[in-house]
Amino acid sequence: MASNSDLAKAARALSRADPVLRDVIKKVGPITLRPPGEPFPSLVRSIFYQQLAGPAAAAILRRFLALYGDGAFPAPQQVLETSDEQLRSAGLSRQKLGYLRDLSAKFADGTLSNEKLRSLPDDELEKALMSVKGIGRWTADMFLMNVLHRLDILAVDDLGLRKGAQQAFGLETTPTPKELLALGERWRPYRSLAALYLWRSLDGRPPRPPEKQAVGTPEGNHSRQGFCNERCIEGPAGPGSSGQGQDAQESGDGQGTTSATKRATLTPRRLPSPQ
Repeated sequence: MASNSDLAKAARALSRADPVLRDVIKKVGPITLRPPGEPFPSLVRSIFYQQLAGPAAAAILRRFLALYGDGAFPAPQQVLETSDEQLRSAGLSRQKLGYLRDLSAKFADGTLSNEKLRSLPDDELEKALMSVKGIGRWTADMFLMNVLHRLDILAVDDLGLRKGAQQAFGLETTPTPKELLALGERWRPYRSLAALYLWRSLDGRPPRPPEKQAVGTPEGNHSRQGFCNERCIEGPAGPGSSGQGQDAQESGDGQGTTSATKRATLTPRRLPSPQ
């Protein structure tokens, strides 16, 4: 799990490796970490905020927590022991109720656990998260970045990130996910921080979820953002709290690909890990 010291070292390394990103880093200023979130509550919030405006999702979350009286977030087993009627009374749709029960069951039976999620390598962790109904790659990427503070995540399906890269690198068209993946090779092993700077370069706007996942799983708003600077987004919604992004396949029709690739391609360079 990254620390603020790691972020400072990573920003210096990114500046050395990529002159374009160096200018972005100077413009945006330091980015710092919020305290890491707890996995189960964070994933529950991500489900609640899917495809809803922030205030509506926050109201459902408040009613959900009120079911458990003391204001503390319920344990997975408590959720499983709560009737469908009670959960539906909080405002959950039948689809989200199914997502919540699947997530709670996987935590209750040990398929997922706080310890496992914190210790798994990035690729295995994403697969584990995406085994939960209603959690696709965008939510998994945001969880790794903002809850677990993993440093080398690049959410290539995020339109805001691709727009940030287009603006920073002066590209004629928005890079496709494949093009952004190639562009981001030079940012390893700090792609999360590079992405955050590109998001912040768009007037401080946070990441926004795709309208639907390429695998067919709709996703919407995610839980509180884990990184912050003087323009950080406050409130329970965090990333994606205003509106929806574009489909993961937007800009994927091949138009403009040659131009974007020609103008964005530099020799990738692997950055050193924090010492």
